[in-house]
Amino acid sequence: MEYFPGSTAARIRCHLLRLHERLLGRDTFHLLDRLAPIAGDISETRLAAAKDLLRHARSGIPYWHSRLKHIDPDVFTWADLDLIPVLTRGEIVRHREQMRWVGPGKELVHKSGGTTDDNLTFFWDRQRQSWDRATRMRGLARLGIYPGDRVLHVWPREPSSVAGRFRRGLRKLRDTVVADPVVDPRPWTDASLERLLKVIDRFRPQAIIAYPSWLMRIARFMEARSRRTNGMADIILTCGEVLFDHQRTYLEEIMQTPVFQEYGSQDAGLIAHEDSDRVLRLNPEAMAVEVLRGGRRAEPGELGEVVVTHFYTPRMPFIRYATGDVARALHVDVTSPFLQPAVCPLPEGRTSDLLLSENGDLIATRPIIETLMESTGTELFSLYQPNAESVHVLCVPQAGVVLQDIANEVLQSYLGNSVTVIVQQGESFQDLRSGKHRFVCSPAAASKISHDSTSGQELQRSWPQQLEPAGWYRG
Repeated sequence: MEYFPGSTAARIRCHLLRLHERLLGRDTFHLLDRLAPIAGDISETRLAAAKDLLRHARSGIPYWHSRLKHIDPDVFTWADLDLIPVLTRGEIVRHREQMRWVGPGKELVHKSGGTTDDNLTFFWDRQRQSWDRATRMRGLARLGIYPGDRVLHVWPREPSSVAGRFRRGLRKLRDTVVADPVVDPRPWTDASLERLLKVIDRFRPQAIIAYPSWLMRIARFMEARSRRTNGMADIILTCGEVLFDHQRTYLEEIMQTPVFQEYGSQDAGLIAHEDSDRVLRLNPEAMAVEVLRGGRRAEPGELGEVVVTHFYTPRMPFIRYATGDVARALHVDVTSPFLQPAVCPLPEGRTSDLLLSENGDLIATRPIIETLMESTGTELFSLYQPNAESVHVLCVPQAGVVLQDIANEVLQSYLGNSVTVIVQQGESFQDLRSGKHRFVCSPAAASKISHDSTSGQELQRSWPQQLEPAGWYRG
């Protein structure tokens, strides 16, 4: 498969982008040229990459030498993953300096921008960046979008410090040259949304990449003003949040553009991409993915935490890293080297995005959120569950909608009739620093499924997003 766009202008931009990547010391296009459109039988390559990472970590980093003392990289098999302890965010926070590899090459420091605002600072390098970029380019190419095509990113910009403004200036120049700009429409106002729509009309992007919640704001604005389109782009790619079926259907109706999703995180890497057949496929060349429950492999159909081993993280190895995301284990072993190209289990959100039933069972919230969206016609709500006995519904009221009745009916049908539903209304939600929206925050559920017992607990006990102003009443 050729990873080249069709038009002459796009091909020129593609060559400029190749030059840009080389100047930054990234092997992005070298990796892209090696990647098959869909991975075939790469079992030997994956096992060799895993052995190389383990050998490097064990011999070059004292922290990992101790942690991998029971592992012999030369005779490592996939079954030996079970002998390696799960790595948590809390451990990285406490031992970050000891987990670094001090060696040649450019060391980069990065802070993730997760949905929970529980950001993680970690070390990485150009090799890891190259893999992230190459696998995204491959995922987009499978949807007909190639390097050099016009891609508009609608998400947060760099901070407004002096250094941030300097980086933003350089980024803007690069974006203009390769037609890959970033637009941050915050603060959300009618005027900022109008400006964004004008940018889209003028730029005519072939792909738009954005958070689902941001796209919903745009679509609601378009619908309210009867703004119709023959197609905003060739595709829309969502990332950073769970994409709900109701959102996909609504966005495709209003924006007249097919919507796909990408799954990954800044710390764990790009895990999977959705293809035109709506299958979410892993990037198996770069990582092994497990779904674990309490350190063991989750049973088929059981909810568990997504755990990633990224083969190309030499600066700071991510080996059996608990991502904080939850998925339902498939009826096949997605880490098996004999089952590539592997299907990725559908992400259900963060460990604190689940809810507990009255019996203490973990409940995936995707169908609950879908039902509430369809019943209320809004996404302006968030569920907070401090314990199994009660759920607090934070919401912006909608005209003609008796939310407490709907919330009672929906939540008690899933969680049990003894669960108390408490409603808090306000005029708007305060934005998280990440710019995302949390539909659920349940420290009660997180404590039952998360492998991390220390990181982010203070945040998980607080409101996911504050309403302003607020008032209470019980449903």
